[in-house]
Amino acid sequence: MNLGGIRLFEFGIGSHIRPDGLARSDRTGKLGKSRGGANLAVGYCLGEGAVWRMRGKLKNELHHWWPRALSKFWADHSGHAHCLSWDGELLRSLPKSFGAIRNDNNIVFKDEPTPWDESFEKTFANADSGFPGSITWLQGLTSPIAASAKPFAERLTPLAVERDRQDTLAECLASLIARSPNFRQRIRITTDYYRGRFGLPAIGADKTLIGMNVRRAQKTFSEAMRGGGKFVVLHSGAQEFVFGDGFLHNFSSADRPLAPRCLVPLTPEIAVFYVRPMKYRTFPSGFALNLMPEEVAVINRTVQIYSARFVFFREIYPIVDETFGRGEHLEATYHTYPWLDDLERTMSEAYFGNASEIGTAAEGQATPL
Repeated sequence: MNLGGIRLFEFGIGSHIRPDGLARSDRTGKLGKSRGGANLAVGYCLGEGAVWRMRGKLKNELHHWWPRALSKFWADHSGHAHCLSWDGELLRSLPKSFGAIRNDNNIVFKDEPTPWDESFEKTFANADSGFPGSITWLQGLTSPIAASAKPFAERLTPLAVERDRQDTLAECLASLIARSPNFRQRIRITTDYYRGRFGLPAIGADKTLIGMNVRRAQKTFSEAMRGGGKFVVLHSGAQEFVFGDGFLHNFSSADRPLAPRCLVPLTPEIAVFYVRPMKYRTFPSGFALNLMPEEVAVINRTVQIYSARFVFFREIYPIVDETFGRGEHLEATYHTYPWLDDLERTMSEAYFGNASEIGTAAEGQATPL
């Protein structure tokens, strides 16, 4: 098992790793050429279904990038969750008090209402309504194989998964990626770069341009993950996962990546690793895996690397990685990590027969190894 270090990527043309192995990714940084194309909104345009009509001023409200339907699963015995900020401040409050920015999903062009102003908060409605059922479903996808240092091939439990369940999971994962502060930061950097390439004024990517890209990303990302790929439900055992304003994924613009992957803690007990490699066996599409404490620590470290300001936990205070104290959204080089690469390879090559050979299993039933 490879639990080696994570190499961090520096945003920059001709990018390289600094001597300390870390890299800035704030809005003042540069960005290299996009391998997946640059189909970003770098100027204003009407969205799908836009109509020419005046409307009243948009509602002034909090928009949660950590959905309340999900954060409630992080409450401790007293109903509270904990928020650790990058500068060491620790807050304890109701989960719904965290992970929100006022009017973050509004697109507003001027101080006064215009025909084009809109809120795209409803874009995430299907995902938010799907979280409770998806979490309950994932909690039931368990493995009888104890956590150990054995190869993944001896530890993965294949699962029979109904397509509509996996589609709902894709919708939920896409929503967490699209509205996270980490992804908005990537959009800001990329938009700034391409505005310069197109000769547009260097005014910086404002909230409206970022919002237009985020609005489109939800549909693009969910379709990319609904169309195939594989996922594994990771169980933390006696340990706990953490969540943050960033987590490992390779969605760097509003376009779908060539081979999507993301590692998303959903509750203190459950995380999901989704991949769609260039080559893989399509059956089974799901697995369950029990993790050792050191493996949980690896996942928690990736969350801290990708987060800039906040990390959330339920009861177990996490081991704080020094990268989190920098207060910046960092990332692993090419979003890879030896432990995850080994897991992806095993998931891609795993063979337990095909659906017709195994027969029609009950939804979510674990198939014996």
